[in-house]
Amino acid sequence: MSELLFGLIMTLTFTLGANLVVEEGPAATRELLAGVIGCNIAWGIIDGMLYVFTAMYARGAPFRAAQALRKHGPAYMQQRLREKLDESYASTLSGQTKAQLCSELIQALGQLTPQRVRMNRDDLWGAVASFWLVFVTALPAVAPFFLIDDRTMALRISNVTLIFLLYLIGKQWAGYINANRQMVGLGVAAFGLALVQLTIALGG
Repeated sequence: MSELLFGLIMTLTFTLGANLVVEEGPAATRELLAGVIGCNIAWGIIDGMLYVFTAMYARGAPFRAAQALRKHGPAYMQQRLREKLDESYASTLSGQTKAQLCSELIQALGQLTPQRVRMNRDDLWGAVASFWLVFVTALPAVAPFFLIDDRTMALRISNVTLIFLLYLIGKQWAGYINANRQMVGLGVAAFGLALVQLTIALGG
């Protein structure tokens, strides 16, 4: 959902204020569409690379923790692990349970040998998925121009479609946090539009 959200917001920065460009004629419209697709391809590649870096960093977390345990000792690691548990499970785990989890984790980390983290096949597949998720967000923006002769109308339909997709992503995200789907959907759409307007105002 994050990849789709970024891609939609980026596409809207091209299309939301493109009325004058479209009115200039077919050549200007083609340049606009090429810019939308090209930008999403470029960002898809960048996002794919960032996914690989993030995945490798996450897999290295146990080894970094093992090194920190050897360097700073069990008391330091007990505090850090307790903080991590409190971030996500503060209201669901008892103090005794947290202490037991931290103790078992410290024992496991003490037996762990630090290793180099290498890129694997899952990282590459994740990068490919990130690329396509960003790239496909450009398709709803360009499709109306191939289906409708009136370029101004095609642009309006394009923008409405992208805003509606922002709304749908917001509704889907609300399901993961047990929030009001309609309100969150409208909020994400409004927030996305605000970010687009800010980006345009800053020259993006």
